[in-house]
Amino acid sequence: MEINQSTKRKKQRLKIILVYPGYPPEEEMGGGISTFAQEAARGLAEADHKMIVISRSVGHELRVENQGKNLQIFRVPEETMFSKKFKILSFKKTGAFWYSRRIKRLIKKIEGKDGPADIIECGDWGAEAINLLRPYKKKLLIRCHTPSFVSEKYNPSNKPYLSGFIKFLEKYILKNTQYIASPSKSLILAIKQYITLRGKVVIQPYPLKINNVPYKMEYAQNFSPERPFKILVAGRLEERKGQDVV
Repeated sequence: MEINQSTKRKKQRLKIILVYPGYPPEEEMGGGISTFAQEAARGLAEADHKMIVISRSVGHELRVENQGKNLQIFRVPEETMFSKKFKILSFKKTGAFWYSRRIKRLIKKIEGKDGPADIIECGDWGAEAINLLRPYKKKLLIRCHTPSFVSEKYNPSNKPYLSGFIKFLEKYILKNTQYIASPSKSLILAIKQYITLRGKVVIQPYPLKINNVPYKMEYAQNFSPERPFKILVAGRLEERKGQDVV
């Protein structure tokens, strides 16, 4: 009797590094991006993957937190004593570039101790991946949440937060990365209004943990053409955040 090779293949345990701004409880630095980072990290850790999160912090020194056997958080100070003294070196002016260099050194240190990562994932906002693009190009994934050069058109009344230099770096990363993930086709189309994407693009909706929904329901049994399924959404509906997927 032949045995299907897929039944013999064991589940691969991956080592994944997420680079995101502000991991909860410091989520004010990243807003919704921070919420995504937490949900993704916890979910993948529960699936027995080794998760390492590198997050910007308002603290003054590097802090390391172990949250279970598969999840480790590195909180890296956003600013240095030089960027605090000279505004031009602050994160939102030019400091994102120097912060990215510190991240590259930290990843090298982590890999030197624990072995190489399988995937390094960074967000598009803030250009934190700029110094990771060349050394980690074959395993770097840029996940789109809405880069600042696009988000400003959705919030025209708000004063621009990031400098033109950082927006230039965001565009450079997206144009030159090999792998891109987005929660919607709409966001990719919005980005393509500004730049040409050369890398492979995959549409992946944001993770949602169903058991966090405060009611129990057998979806298949309760849905029918005669009894439409109703969802109440509190918040702003936007195609770029995945409503077109829904």
